[in-house]
Amino acid sequence: MATQHESLATQRLLSTWLTEADARVADDAPWEEIEQLPSPIFSLLLIALPLSLLLPVMVNFAGTAYGDRLIHGFTSPSWERLLTILVLELLTVVVMACFAQLAARFFQIPITRQQAFLVITLGTIPLWLSSLALAVPSLTFILIAGTVGITLAGYTIYWASRRLLGMTEESLATLFSGLVLVFGLPAWTGILAVVVVR
Repeated sequence: MATQHESLATQRLLSTWLTEADARVADDAPWEEIEQLPSPIFSLLLIALPLSLLLPVMVNFAGTAYGDRLIHGFTSPSWERLLTILVLELLTVVVMACFAQLAARFFQIPITRQQAFLVITLGTIPLWLSSLALAVPSLTFILIAGTVGITLAGYTIYWASRRLLGMTEESLATLFSGLVLVFGLPAWTGILAVVVVR
């Protein structure tokens, strides 16, 4: 009986949290501030570049602190490999932004280069933040954090496309965000391969 009550309480808490999250996302003020960024370069310099540093830093930390305890044969990468990871992250953002622009035009959605960069940069934030899971020496925890990051990335791209691109149809926003996410997953998988493979 106690377990059932705990389950119901958890469901209510999750439902409340999602409702509040939707309300915060639907608020116009944050989106209006984001749209004031003047160019794609600012999106890269102010958002993408600082957050892209998280993965190389955390990989270096995990390799130094845990090494084989995390993955057999895993060690701290050389600075050349860490720099490669950083460059690949930024390149992935650029390529995904170009794809988002092409996809939007295919669906006849008005879009500027700046809007495309903002949608992708904002959508990638959960993936960058999920790299903080490397602070915990548990492969299971890291995989769970990565899965949550991918899910939140799709959610963020969905809302960013609705707010920044003015998509009023939920089905169109879902299709657009799904295409962008599926396009970007192989690139992020490749980056993870660079992290793990010696």
